[in-house]
Amino acid sequence: MKNTTLLVLIHVFACFQLYGQVHGTKCGLEHPSIELPTPEPIFPTAATAQWRSDSTYLIPVVVHILWHRDRPEENIPDWQVRSQIDILNETFGARNANLERLPTEFRNDVADIGFEFCLAQITRTETRFDSIGNIFSVRDNEGEKRLFRTELGGIDAWPVDQYLNIWVASTGSDFLGFGTLPDPAFRNRNQLRDYEDGIIVDPKHFGYTDFYPYHLGRIGTHEVGHYFNLRHIWGDRRGCDEGDEVEDTPNQLDSYSGCPSYPALSCSSSDMFMNYMDNTWDECQMLFTMGQRERMLNALETYRANLASADRCDPPPNTPAVPIFLYPNPADQYTRIVLQSDSPQLATLKVFDSSGKCITSFRQNSNDAAFLSTADWAAGIYWVSVVVGTEVHSKRLLVAHAN
Repeated sequence: MKNTTLLVLIHVFACFQLYGQVHGTKCGLEHPSIELPTPEPIFPTAATAQWRSDSTYLIPVVVHILWHRDRPEENIPDWQVRSQIDILNETFGARNANLERLPTEFRNDVADIGFEFCLAQITRTETRFDSIGNIFSVRDNEGEKRLFRTELGGIDAWPVDQYLNIWVASTGSDFLGFGTLPDPAFRNRNQLRDYEDGIIVDPKHFGYTDFYPYHLGRIGTHEVGHYFNLRHIWGDRRGCDEGDEVEDTPNQLDSYSGCPSYPALSCSSSDMFMNYMDNTWDECQMLFTMGQRERMLNALETYRANLASADRCDPPPNTPAVPIFLYPNPADQYTRIVLQSDSPQLATLKVFDSSGKCITSFRQNSNDAAFLSTADWAAGIYWVSVVVGTEVHSKRLLVAHAN
């Protein structure tokens, strides 16, 4: 294995982040055509107690990618799909790096849900229908949603009682993602068929992308929360009397967007705007609560009991050890990034701070080493992400300045 250590002069270019206007709403459940029943309370029974242990439930995922024939960039690569699976496991497992910024008031509320998501399959198809992910407008003459039917230009779901189906398709300008609640009242009111069960995410916001401020895969986390019966934290209707039927999420007057300053107050309490079920930007979302964990486990047992199974996930493919070496790490004034591979390839490297903001990006040969100055960086945790071909790897970098 070649290992050439060079000090190279890196041409650094700005991290490509699109600040273009996000049209419509973040979540399709806010679409005016959707009817939301009052969320039902949770009443744990003796039967549900067995689901409240520290067990991990394996959730098999099938990702269906649809791209318009004129926009091949919608046919996202495998590494981007796998990055979303990693993000689901981090966020549902309370392993996200930005938890260190969570206000003290809410730190005892953080929950590891106990779900581990595994990628069972990726399916792909080209379609002639623009924005086919917009299930509110892209339909056939009889009102059938094209997205969910192969014969109508979409992709059929895998068995919905055995897999979490995720459709990655352009949603146009109405919303960024959509998740189906398992509540029968929701399905009946909105005339949802069984094969339409799952979530939808626009490809620009699926996994790690450059489309700031929804670039860290939290749209997927939010919609999977709906899939397991979580409601928006503000209760979907403006007012302090409307809630989400979760005991430890404070009632709040309305949704939040952007990155609010803490504390933000309404309804005589501090609002948990950093919850995954609010509408804040990706970098500002940090937690599910213990009450939300209870609600999701109840949904798994009550509505999706056949879903959790290790038998439907293929073992991950054999992948080489992460070919990233950082030294020194922790770093004070500088660190070297050394990549190793069997044959030289052009690699793209990005460095993110703990909030998820890309602070630098550059390219280099995979067998070279880069000298990276950290003297002006704030002390804290950073993540170095490397894309080589179709593979993506990440490694944590700690910056700690000497007194």
